Amino acid sequence: MSSEADLEEDKPHSTGIFVPDEATETYSSEHVFVPPHYDGYVDSVMLTNGAIQDRICKLARDVRSAYPGVTIHLVCVLKGGAAFFHDLQRHLRVYHDYLSPAAASGSYIPFTLDFVRCKSYEGTSSSGSVEVTGMSDFQNLRGRHVLLVEDMIDTGRTMSKVVPHLRQYVGETGSVRVCALFQKRTPLSCGFEADFTGFTIPNRFVVGYVSR
Repeated sequence: MSSEADLEEDKPHSTGIFVPDEATETYSSEHVFVPPHYDGYVDSVMLTNGAIQDRICKLARDVRSAYPGVTIHLVCVLKGGAAFFHDLQRHLRVYHDYLSPAAASGSYIPFTLDFVRCKSYEGTSSSGSVEVTGMSDFQNLRGRHVLLVEDMIDTGRTMSKVVPHLRQYVGETGSVRVCALFQKRTPLSCGFEADFTGFTIPNRFVVGYVSR
């Protein structure tokens, strides 16, 4: 069984595609499809759905390469991470079944699934605490290689608490990593970075893929 230290040696750190500040107006809303419920609210498009899907496909390959011969326990962070979670697991399945060297052997289950909700508390009485709910028994994480799947890392404060919270359950033979589709460049960031990132984007309010 692989340990976190073993995975760390070969794990590529996927830092994501840098989207410059001026890219917030890359595409006019007149040139690409924008859902009708955004009419009057969206003037421009930062990233097309095609670019996002291509990036998720590559993320799936990076993730799979970082866990050779290991079952990944994918944990979706609700609700925002649901759309990304769905697409990531779809690409992981395709890669495992048709492109992975292990596909022919069928020697291990590519991934298992779970769902959580995370809430951080910054008040005086509970500063720095985090509540993670959704799993029936966190002890079932013992020895597993957990990959938290999140849509957006903003300040990073919640994830910076969730990761060590879950590590106490996985133990020394397991691991906890984070895969995020977007990471904002914000002055409010606590410095937390996902292990696998799709895009690093300007500090803007964004809608679209994760709230379609």
